[in-house]
Amino acid sequence: MMTFRDVAGRMGGIILFGSFLAFHLFDVAKIWNTIDPVSKLNNLLIIVTIILFVSAYFLRRKAVCYSYGFWEKIYPLFCALLPLIVYHDVHVLRYTSTASSFYTVISFLFGFYVHKFLTWNIFSMTLVIIGNVITFVGLFCLRRSFSIMVEAREPVYSGIYRYVRHPIYLGEMMAIIGILFIRFSNINIILVVMFILGQMIRARLEERKLLETFSSYALYKQKTGAFFPKFN
Repeated sequence: MMTFRDVAGRMGGIILFGSFLAFHLFDVAKIWNTIDPVSKLNNLLIIVTIILFVSAYFLRRKAVCYSYGFWEKIYPLFCALLPLIVYHDVHVLRYTSTASSFYTVISFLFGFYVHKFLTWNIFSMTLVIIGNVITFVGLFCLRRSFSIMVEAREPVYSGIYRYVRHPIYLGEMMAIIGILFIRFSNINIILVVMFILGQMIRARLEERKLLETFSSYALYKQKTGAFFPKFN
């Protein structure tokens, strides 16, 4: 039987990722005819991944151990929002008047650096696409045990999780580094570093919760790497 907390969490996740999906579709529709085929492929992959996030909330299991406090409830939401900000924070500069007294500061923070290595090149797009593929595969394997907040659901040890404990975070970190090269600005450097450190902290919080809840997780942790396969 689903509790009120489970139902509220499920509906909150559907609304959150449904909003992400609507926002991304709206943004992509405006630029679709101006971007190259590789960018179109990547945007389609992002759309499918967000749809999978939404569907995971429809199907996910009841939590065995719930989230409590700031670090388990609010902090993960902050981490989840950072990639969206990195993708779209340039709009802050676009909608700031050049006559504004804050324009110089806004331009310094949100203005992109123009350089031949900081464009839609093979290196950056390879990171973005491989990262998004890893995120998709990780989410597909996790499915019913997925959660944004630090909650314990039945752990998944199969699929890509046989090799790494946090493939979704790995994929997201690879993708956001690729995006940094495409949208290279002072504020994005700060946000990407915050995101990577934040995901590492988030992973440790989740592992502590899983270790407290499932006895099998300790052995699994010994055998696998957090973000990269462990070779014994």
